Amino acid sequence: MSQGAAQHLSQMQAIENRTLDNAVRLSKRLPQLVIRARQLATSFSQGWHGRRQTGIGTEFWQYRPYSFGESRRRIDWRRTARDDVAIVREREWAASHTIWLWCDLGPSMYYGSSLADESKAERALLLLLALAELLSASGETIGLVGHKTFGFKNRGAERLAGVLNARALSPLPLMLPSNARRHSDLILISDFLEPADRLSQTLSPFISKGMHISALQVLDPSEESFPFSGRVHFLDPGGANPHEVQRAELIKATYQARLVAHRQSVDQILRKSGRRLQCHHTDRSASTPIQAILNQIEAGRSA
Repeated sequence: MSQGAAQHLSQMQAIENRTLDNAVRLSKRLPQLVIRARQLATSFSQGWHGRRQTGIGTEFWQYRPYSFGESRRRIDWRRTARDDVAIVREREWAASHTIWLWCDLGPSMYYGSSLADESKAERALLLLLALAELLSASGETIGLVGHKTFGFKNRGAERLAGVLNARALSPLPLMLPSNARRHSDLILISDFLEPADRLSQTLSPFISKGMHISALQVLDPSEESFPFSGRVHFLDPGGANPHEVQRAELIKATYQARLVAHRQSVDQILRKSGRRLQCHHTDRSASTPIQAILNQIEAGRSA
């Protein structure tokens, strides 16, 4: 083995060990993340009801007064006789539908600067668990991309945390589930810093299936503002050679322009599924990106 190959192998092993150590530390925080996720979900529970809307189904949803012009077959005559007012008994929409979730747990996600209190991976997990809790409590069926577990309908945060913990927070492969249906929703949480052409190839099966992709880019604030100056030694968590810059402030504008261009490329890929890329920074409130994702799902169903 050449010296260069041996050095590369050593670097890759160091990255793998560091990622494993980070995953172990993060797994110890899963119970706290579940609690925070439930709190986040509760703050949305009064304003978003998911599948809880009128339609064809067998589950009772609500009573309401009869409106002129409706079919009289919808009247609940027993309740009407008791109240002396025409009452309609509505059932909850029970169409078969699954919202698929995926969270990036690769090496780059464990980056965090002093500008935020948590790493990208921790914030991404919090958002994943909060969405799982909220969606499952709202009558949705949720599935986890990259794992055989399918069909969570309640206690989403707790059950999803159990699955991830059993996997030791190892990265989930982003592959189209064999039981994915056309027009299902897919929520992706990642930093989306990989090359756009590679991402396009990865998402192509999901887009061809007709799935609606809501993608949330989670970044540390330093990755956006680039607050570096002087001599800086940059390390690539993905295993590429380290890069040293003598005067980092001189490349700030170029870096930020490339980041914007990359984000636009990712957004163009997602537009093929009918949605836009959402960006979130780890020093901001976690409720904002959740609302953005819910708005996309609502808008898609209304359309």
